[in-house]
Amino acid sequence: FYQLANQEPEALWLYGGIRIVNERAESLAELNSGLSGYCVAQVMGGAWAPLQASLIRADAFGLSGGFSPLVCGTEDEDLCRRIAYQGRFANTPTTVACLYRGQLWTTSTNYLRAPEDTKYSRNLVLAMPNAFRRLWASADSSYWYGRIVRVYLSAISWNLQHKRLFAALSRAFYAAAALWLSIPYFSSPQYWQGIKAHHAPGALHFVMQDYERRQSPVHRV
Repeated sequence: FYQLANQEPEALWLYGGIRIVNERAESLAELNSGLSGYCVAQVMGGAWAPLQASLIRADAFGLSGGFSPLVCGTEDEDLCRRIAYQGRFANTPTTVACLYRGQLWTTSTNYLRAPEDTKYSRNLVLAMPNAFRRLWASADSSYWYGRIVRVYLSAISWNLQHKRLFAALSRAFYAAAALWLSIPYFSSPQYWQGIKAHHAPGALHFVMQDYERRQSPVHRV
């Protein structure tokens, strides 16, 4: 991290790869989303920069407001979104941390409220000044343009459910703008995959899904 910090002095968030291990210290996967530079579109779209493998600049942490007491299930991802809105990330391909998951793993985190926390957190970032411009400028492929569309469409639904009509109208306006600006990508399968997919590539969700599948009696038979 020392070398990375010297190479990327403007970066607010430094991180590397993370190894997922089970109770036998067996590696289940190694994940590294490789985000560098301005990447708010990718972070808002679900790319993972694990807090366990990260160093965050103290001034950026303070300016962001730190961990929100209103987000109790995915507070690390919420922080990541707000700092990605602020500035640059830097990544090393080196694996720098391990994360334990397995049959004996337990947690006090309330994952049942995670989807609601995620939508709440994203909506706060979308309400920040120039959020759309920053999202669009940081997207670097048809897939991520599609993810931006999905983020705004999801925010419309969430705001309507919470009877926030004006916020829903605002998100609808930017969703329409995103669709209009992304017309050149309509022929790209990756664009539509970005809109349809529930999780971005390299998410911990896929690792655990595959692990649980391999642990099932049907698969072992």
